[in-house]
Amino acid sequence: NYSVYLCNTLLPGIMMLLISLMTVYSIGSEVKFNTARYWLERGNHSILLSLAAKELPYTLAFFIIGFFCDFCFYGILKFPCNGGFMPMLFLTLCMVLAAQALGILFFSLVPTLRMGLSMCCLWGVVSFSICGFTFPVLAMNGSVQALSMLFPLRHYFLIYVSQTLDGNGMIYSWNSYIALFIFMVLPFIFMIRLKRE
Repeated sequence: NYSVYLCNTLLPGIMMLLISLMTVYSIGSEVKFNTARYWLERGNHSILLSLAAKELPYTLAFFIIGFFCDFCFYGILKFPCNGGFMPMLFLTLCMVLAAQALGILFFSLVPTLRMGLSMCCLWGVVSFSICGFTFPVLAMNGSVQALSMLFPLRHYFLIYVSQTLDGNGMIYSWNSYIALFIFMVLPFIFMIRLKRE
């Protein structure tokens, strides 16, 4: 069943794109509409607290959407889930957090709403081509293979194949989980720049 292979990567890929776009818009609209100072004041002038207060409701909402997608795939449509449902839920949470972190990173690097959204769109659309579910990464040029590791969807895809289709434990995908955690931590490097903007 080809939809087992495609739907489990296409839908999370679209979700990652939408999550990163929503993240950039939620932060960028504060800057664009001159409410960023008030937003920071409400967070006791802490960019971390302000971001957490703004993004946690989105995190929860997108995780619930991801839960229903997983439930639909593995509960209703009976797609194979050889690694178990709970590891897939954990992977869904990691996907949501990595996508949000990518949105924060892009807006921190290019602190205008238009450019931040453009970077998210470019990164998200390229990730569909380079993650390896339409054309195998191992058959790509060596430089493109290395470049594919810069996309969270690639790591999601590797974990999905290992856990859900092959039935391997989470420990066998440790390097892809670490890559997703690195994506989650990257925006913290640019927090001072984001606060200044």
